[in-house]
Order: sequence, then C-alpha cells, then structure tokens
Amino acid sequence: EVMAGIVVQQVMTCELRVNGLQCSVCKKSFTRHTWESSVQVRQRGDNHRTLLNLEQLVLKHQAHTQLIKVAGTKEGMDFFFTKERDAQAFVSFVKGVAVVR
Repeated sequence: EVMAGIVVQQVMTCELRVNGLQCSVCKKSFTRHTWESSVQVRQRGDNHRTLLNLEQLVLKHQAHTQLIKVAGTKEGMDFFFTKERDAQAFVSFVKGVAVVR
C-alpha cells in the first residue's frame, strides 16, 4: 500500500538457483582417498621377508583398522591415515614388533 487506499501491484519473474555446498570437514569425511598422515616403512636390501612378516603381524593384531590406503613402493610400503594420532599409534605398533631406526 503506497498511500491510503492505493495498492501498487507489479508482476516480476524471479529465477532461483540453489548450489549444494559442503564444508571442508564434510568433504573429507565423504571422500575415501583424502589422508592427513602417512607412515613410510622402508627396508634396505634385497630380502623383503621382514616386510612380509610385518604385513602378517598388522593383519594378526588388527592394526589396519584405521588405514584408508596402503601403497607399495620399491623399497617398502606407505600407510595412509585420516588422523595423525592413528598414524602415531601405528608407528608405536611397528616399533613394538620390528627393529626401527
């Protein structure tokens, strides 16, 4: 109502666009390949029996429950974790079952 008893009407076309966005924490939780910490295990030399033994111990003691990815390299393995404290727990496990330098 503009003035007493006078009403102004106008027809208008509106376009609405809704973009679905996620916060960075939500993006990380729904993306399986994002990692925050990695543990690199290397063995010098040609004999990789120690790495095979470590792999069996990881499975036996269920130390792999917090892993999101394992990648093999020429001299060892890379273990990827979503949280740094999970990586630190894995490092302490490896120190307990293998000789670490």
